[in-house]
Amino acid sequence: MSDSALKDLNLAQSAELEKTKDSSAKSCITKPVLNGNKCNNTEENAPPVLPDAVTNGCEAGNADVEYIDSESLTDLEDAGATLSTLVARLDSKDWVMTCEALNNVRQLAIFHKDRLQELLFILFDCLYLKTLKNPRSAACKAALMTCSNLNFWI
Repeated sequence: MSDSALKDLNLAQSAELEKTKDSSAKSCITKPVLNGNKCNNTEENAPPVLPDAVTNGCEAGNADVEYIDSESLTDLEDAGATLSTLVARLDSKDWVMTCEALNNVRQLAIFHKDRLQELLFILFDCLYLKTLKNPRSAACKAALMTCSNLNFWI
């Protein structure tokens, strides 16, 4: 009798497993139960895998910011094009783009002081009100480096 009871129990468990595999509408809720059991569905609980390229056609970028010494900065290839997009890039929510724009401000401060003066008030507004208060240490460091380059000629 115990053998038949165990067989019935095993059949009931395997039937229950088949039902949960077939129903894709049910989600796995990982709240702990009183006895400590959790749902162990590895497909739904697995962390997302980062692809090599993003599905919208853009490549996944590296979120590293390059800190360049003032002495190592080089002149911009097209200062006019950089100036035309500078304010929009400084106001960007993408902190990597903001840091790149701050490096461009540093380059303009060293090599194109006269062209940068027309944007001086907007730059200080972006630097002091937004970027220096940014909780990202990379953006804050880039803003401090930019301020030091701007203070050389102010």
